[in-house]
Amino acid sequence: SLVMGKLFFLFTEVVTEPEMAQIPSLGKEISDTNATKFQVVVRGDVAKPLTLIKSFKWLVLSSDMEKAQNYLKSLPADTVIPPEFQDFATMDKEEIKTQVKETAKKKIKETVESSMSEETKADIEKAKATIEENKENVNKLKSLLKNKDKAKEETKNLLKEKAQKAKEDAINELKEQAKQALTNTAPAEE
Repeated sequence: SLVMGKLFFLFTEVVTEPEMAQIPSLGKEISDTNATKFQVVVRGDVAKPLTLIKSFKWLVLSSDMEKAQNYLKSLPADTVIPPEFQDFATMDKEEIKTQVKETAKKKIKETVESSMSEETKADIEKAKATIEENKENVNKLKSLLKNKDKAKEETKNLLKEKAQKAKEDAINELKEQAKQALTNTAPAEE
């Protein structure tokens, strides 16, 4: 079909005979004559399978690519495309890549979720709830620490003010006592 032909070109990498020959065989007992060889580029963390595969390509010889191109050219112009693939016929390569990637991620997620037991799903939900609760607790602690630092600074300033006032009061009292002492001693001298 026309859609599969477009997808074939999108996900293929043309290689030479020597490059194809460098790819190891399956073994003596198994023939890889009809095997498809792939190039898979991975990245990231194996614990996150949805982001692990960066790219995926079928490896084909240039002769096979020419055969595929000739086949697509041989299809009549009025080839019927199924409704679910109508969009692919008009999309460019990047749009198709994006669409296929999103569909693959969705399918992988569905497959992973359908293979999980109810107990595992419940454990995941509990873990998500715990993570959210911990986030809230961390935010509360951050707020308390900010308030603690603010309260500490306010207490420090208040103590400074009280110390200054106590100092001024003490000086004023000493001045008063000195005045009193002077006034008490002055009449005795006369």
